[in-house]
Parts: sequence; C-alpha cells; structure tokens
Amino acid sequence: MKLEYIVDEDGIIVKDYLEKQNISKRLAKKIKLYGKTYVNKIEVFNYFLLSKGDHLVIEFEDQDTSVYPPVNEELDIVYEDEYFMIVDKPENLASLPTKSHFQDSLANRIKYYYQTKDINAKVHLVNRLDYATSGLVIVAKDTYIKSRFKNLNIERKYLAILDNDLEDEGIINFPISKKENSLLREVNEKGKEAITIYKVIDKMRKLYEFTLVTGRTHQIRIHTSFHNAPIRGDKLYGKESDRLYLTCYYLKFKHPILDEKMEFVSYPKWY
Repeated sequence: MKLEYIVDEDGIIVKDYLEKQNISKRLAKKIKLYGKTYVNKIEVFNYFLLSKGDHLVIEFEDQDTSVYPPVNEELDIVYEDEYFMIVDKPENLASLPTKSHFQDSLANRIKYYYQTKDINAKVHLVNRLDYATSGLVIVAKDTYIKSRFKNLNIERKYLAILDNDLEDEGIINFPISKKENSLLREVNEKGKEAITIYKVIDKMRKLYEFTLVTGRTHQIRIHTSFHNAPIRGDKLYGKESDRLYLTCYYLKFKHPILDEKMEFVSYPKWY
C-alpha cells in the first residue's frame, strides 16, 4: 500500500501531519510497524520535521500481526501453569513481530510452542523487553489474565554492567521524553516521570542492580547514560560491544488468580 502527500504547511512532524489527514489509529499502527516513510525520496522517521511543498510518501505491506508464523526455535520456559508462563528472552530478539522481525520474535516462538502443546491461545505479553535486552517476560494465556496483571504490583529488577561507575546506591529521578526527529528518548523536563532505584553489586566489574519504579522505554539505558555511565554494549546511548549487558533477572508479584506470592530469578551467563 502507498500513500502520497504534498505537504501544505511548515513546521509539523510526520506523525502529526498524518493525524491531520484523518489516518485511523489502526492504520497508523500498521504504518509504524511495517511502513517506510520518505520525504523527497529520503527515508525518515515519524518525528522528521516537514516543510511546505515536501513530497511525503508512505509505503508498507499490509501485514497482520495476528497471522505471524510460528517458529521452531529455542524457548526457555521458567514457569508455566494454566494461566500464564514466564519465559527467559535471549538478547537480540524482538518481543513481538515487526516489519524487520516478522519471521522471528519471542511471540513467534511462543506461538509454535502453543501449537505443539495444543494450547488454544493467542500470545499476550504482559511486559516487553527491548530487542537487545534479555530476561524474564510474563506471557498471559488470555486477555482476562493480562488485564488482571495490569492491576498487580509487579516488582522488576535488572542487572547491568556499566562503562563507568555510579555511586554505590541511589535513586535517579529524571523525566524522559521522545527525542525530536528521532526514535530515541532523552532526559527532558517536559517528559514523563521516570524513577530508577539502583545499588552496586560488584564495584570492580561495574555490575549494578536496577529496580524500576516507572517503566518508560529505554529508562535504565537513558538514566545511566545521563550520568555518564552507559550500559556496556549500548550502541544507542553509549558504545557498541559484543552485546548489551542488561537483563531483567527478577520478577515478583501475586498470582493473578490464586493470589499467591510468585518470585522468579534468572541470572545471565555473564553474571
């Protein structure tokens, strides 16, 4: 599918311009997942600033995430009952299928597992991890269980190796917003509240534990980078390495149905 426009105003970003063209939320989501945006034949992001007279072209394949293929790849299941699973996502794997990772994501692998076990359910991820981040993910087996999780207090802890030192412990409380004309985020006083609690685990290795009070996109990565201590291997906010040394290793919550205390720990190989 292809959409074309000759921009008729100055100083508006692509995302806002498309909203003015009465693009439905559903179509906007498909464009974000599967589309490519060009201004004057140059590929840009949703936050690119347009000028009057620009030739704006949106191209995308009308793929449906509900029909993404099952994939027979490794799936590390930490816990499973009739209501939900806990799986350990490896690094460099998308949580959900996108235009760049339609053939292999965590959801593709779970879908294959469901088929082999005759589990008649869609994949409902309660928490998502970045492509480069490894760790524990909660997978609800129906929409009701997912909605129950939304009302629970889920304690999430991460381990990370940093390039520089932080204090031995502390609280980072800086708001985060999307960076203008970029898919990245940044600390910005006009952003949304973002609070991260941390403490040192091994000072020599620069190994720290982080607890999320809020859950903004790239929150730990941005907060550490803002303090000149980016996570090792963070090519977005620091320096590239063999991998991103960040993992969600700990989850704690009450069972959404049985009301029992649930606690899960999975240490990465590099711990």
